[in-house]
Amino acid sequence: MDITCRKSGAKALNLAALLVAAMIVSLFTLDAQALPSVFPPVEANVTAFAGTTNQSSIVPGTVSAIEPCGVGCLAFSTASMSLTPSPSISSSASVSGGRQASSGGYIKYYFALFGPSGPVPVMVVGSASASGSGSYSVLSEMGVFTPPGVLLAGGTACVTTVGGCPGGGSIFAGIHLANTVTVNQTVSVTATDPGLPFGQFYFVTVATQTNAFSDGAASAFADPSIFIDPTFPNAHLYSLVLSDGVSNPAASQPSAVPEPPRRLSSAPV
Repeated sequence: MDITCRKSGAKALNLAALLVAAMIVSLFTLDAQALPSVFPPVEANVTAFAGTTNQSSIVPGTVSAIEPCGVGCLAFSTASMSLTPSPSISSSASVSGGRQASSGGYIKYYFALFGPSGPVPVMVVGSASASGSGSYSVLSEMGVFTPPGVLLAGGTACVTTVGGCPGGGSIFAGIHLANTVTVNQTVSVTATDPGLPFGQFYFVTVATQTNAFSDGAASAFADPSIFIDPTFPNAHLYSLVLSDGVSNPAASQPSAVPEPPRRLSSAPV
């Protein structure tokens, strides 16, 4: 009787072990798209104000606001946001006849680098532009940050006739204040072995703010792009992965990259 019980118990344990093993195998053979992303959600919004009228959106696209206020009096603003083929924001505002208009947007997305552990040169390119006429204040900026939030590369364009930059200043204050700032920098990013389920992620921010006052006009644009330095001898060993729904231009990318971890549900560059 004891022998029979022991045999039955052993069979039950073996069956349980097989079931657990099958569950583990199925977990790691699921399509990556069915698994949660390792990245936090993309943060994005665009807003347009014209007098007392306003429109806003948290999805890619364009919002506009217009408010007529009599003969020769008009306030108008618009803002556009895109996540493909590369993240960008453009905004503009204009007024006549004493009204005020403003517009702007913000994008924050994430990326990780997979391949042999160690530092890899990653290029950050793009431009931030700000312009205006009459009475205005304009801010346009972009930045790449380490996981703890330390700025690696970036640029700010700020022009104004009414004091400081919109919002009281910029997170990149002191780097540059000009109509147009061109960013072309190479930074060191730490790669994570693709055999590991998760890697550390960096993040990118893009923002514009345009304010137009009495008989003024303003416009701003920012469009960063990141990619592995194609001159890096081992570039083909690495894969740069972005937040879901975000992409970079196809130019200047390595021809072959390793498969990212199966538990990562994000869009490859």
